[in-house]
Amino acid sequence: MLRIAFFVSSHGFGHAARACAVMEELIRTEPSLKIDIYSQTPAAFFHGSLSAPVNVFSCATDVGLIQKTPFEADLPASADQIAAFLDFDSETLRSQANFLRKRRTALVISDISPLGIMVAHTAGLKSVLIENFTWDWIYADFTAEYPRFATLAENMALIFSRADLHIKTQPVCDNEGPHDLLVGPLARRPRRDRAEVRADLGVPESHALVMLTQGGIASPTPFTTRLLNLPQVSFIVTGAQETKRVRNLLLLKNDASRYLPDELAACDVIVCKVGYSTLAEAWQAGIPVLAINRPGWRESATLAQFVSTFPGSAMIDEQRYLSGDWLQEQLPVLLKKPRKPAPDADAGLRRTAAAVLQLLEP
Repeated sequence: MLRIAFFVSSHGFGHAARACAVMEELIRTEPSLKIDIYSQTPAAFFHGSLSAPVNVFSCATDVGLIQKTPFEADLPASADQIAAFLDFDSETLRSQANFLRKRRTALVISDISPLGIMVAHTAGLKSVLIENFTWDWIYADFTAEYPRFATLAENMALIFSRADLHIKTQPVCDNEGPHDLLVGPLARRPRRDRAEVRADLGVPESHALVMLTQGGIASPTPFTTRLLNLPQVSFIVTGAQETKRVRNLLLLKNDASRYLPDELAACDVIVCKVGYSTLAEAWQAGIPVLAINRPGWRESATLAQFVSTFPGSAMIDEQRYLSGDWLQEQLPVLLKKPRKPAPDADAGLRRTAAAVLQLLEP
């Protein structure tokens, strides 16, 4: 029996979604594989995303950035917490390494968690880093305004360099960074038929279906009245205070157990911030996207370029999104665009799983 440990960043749900896509491919390829997950992402997210039982251990695997809103981070508070986190206590590392040994763990995979690589190094286990950006690359962008991020970035880069296998996933943000394998976007697959999902949601056949999502972070929707004034369009709005239906709106409270790839693939348009997992899942399904740019975030330029490759997709800024003007201007155009699923969308997952399993060979 082989056991793999996944250490997954809890900064939003995007890293967990990508890690789950990899786990599901590993389970499909090697059904006897056992998986332990270390993360502060709710266990329900993993159980709801995976077809096989997994063990989830609540564990702070990184800090990432401290979010004020989906579009704004508290950088001074982030720096304080990152510095404290990277001051790894040797006894804690040994204890976690011993726990992995007791579990007979064969390999550690990290979706940008520095802790996973440090624990693997301490335990004498091989480790895999999966990323389209790493935290050191993000932190380096803040050094002019907050010089202490320079040291944090250097320390983080050193940790990531210890990975035995470094897999970059497109769209890649740091094109100059080292890697061993470059793969296509990694996305969770839909499980249910589009018509079945729409019927379960109570969407009339004559309605278009549009999802508004900010990647697991609650977000204000000041233009709700304008949504209600489009009765021929059904809207799924995530990040609501409570789950309820209001005429043509299905408001969803962030529920980690809900498998959103099904609802996403049933939509005609996705409106979202530029975040990896939502964009990767929309790319896979070939759905037009209206993406909200985040110019203060270093990865945004790469993700915006990725959106530009989607047939009929468009970008707006946060102010325009919150105004709701896009409902009359961009949305009617996007709703006329056909879906064009990505060819061989699973290729990246197959190559990632093959590379991981090769490391487990005697």
